[in-house]
Amino acid sequence: MTATAGGVVSPAVAVTVTDASLVPVTGVKVTDPVSGKLEVTVGSSKTVKASVSPANATDRTVSWSSSAASVAKVDANGKVTGVKEGTAIIVAFSQGHAALVEVTVKAAPRGDTLGIRRGTEYHFRYSLSTGPADKTVRMGMSNDVALVGDWDGDGKDTLMLRRGNMNYVYNDLDGKTLARSFQYGAAGDVVLVGDWDGDGKDTLAVRRGNAFHIRNSLTTGPADRVVNYGLATDQILVGDWDGDGKDTLMVRRGNENHVRNSLTTGKADRIFNYGLASDRILVGDWDADGKDTLMVRRGNENHVRNSLTTGKADRIFNYGLATDTVLVGNWTGR
Repeated sequence: MTATAGGVVSPAVAVTVTDASLVPVTGVKVTDPVSGKLEVTVGSSKTVKASVSPANATDRTVSWSSSAASVAKVDANGKVTGVKEGTAIIVAFSQGHAALVEVTVKAAPRGDTLGIRRGTEYHFRYSLSTGPADKTVRMGMSNDVALVGDWDGDGKDTLMLRRGNMNYVYNDLDGKTLARSFQYGAAGDVVLVGDWDGDGKDTLAVRRGNAFHIRNSLTTGPADRVVNYGLATDQILVGDWDGDGKDTLMVRRGNENHVRNSLTTGKADRIFNYGLASDRILVGDWDADGKDTLMVRRGNENHVRNSLTTGKADRIFNYGLATDTVLVGNWTGR
């Protein structure tokens, strides 16, 4: 702007006009998580929340960025998604002000998968999908009874080979080192595997009729408790049906399943139908949610259901041959 007085023109002067109604941002703060640290698993998402100050700032828009989008990416709304294991810094930015969140991405928990047995050869698959075995080992004798459990509480299932009433425990899938051996029950007993006391380690139970003789350690000795459930003719399944960390029993009659959530005599806590009476039934935590559900096997086709309810399979895949003996376990760890 210039001014003229008495024929003299003054030098130009720049004039800035400010709208007094505009309130600038003076700071950004992460409100969730308040610690400034966030943990997600690969493939899962959590939303980071941030606020600007003052509360009456005219433009309260927050933009987001990640220091390592290959590890953790963030969208325009602050939703952080784990991409691969590692760490990344998520930045909330507004008008020259920023707040940081340190994100740690961990591996997603793994659910149970299948293994197949052919004589002394075991073929383990690490995903619920069609394809070749991820690991193949030879161990034991062809007439051994193969049992699967997490015997040492490390989160990985391995094999126990039973000959008569002698049990040979291996804590790795290679089966090269015998961890221990012990006797339990009689040679003709039906043997079940479960974590009966919730200590994170699987042990054995012997079934005789409708009586279940439960032992809470991998040692020779009498049962720690005896429970009656169902009929002697029932098919019995073992699993952690309610996610409390303890395995209990399910009775199957035809295609009707009677779920009991405690190791006590009594009525079923839940009854539902799944599959056909002629189906082979497998039990596992297929989606890694901490709860066991059923899989129907027809030939070599596997129908996975992720809830203890009547309905269609959530996933179908093929593995092995129709004549294979099928095992269930978490071979790589949760």
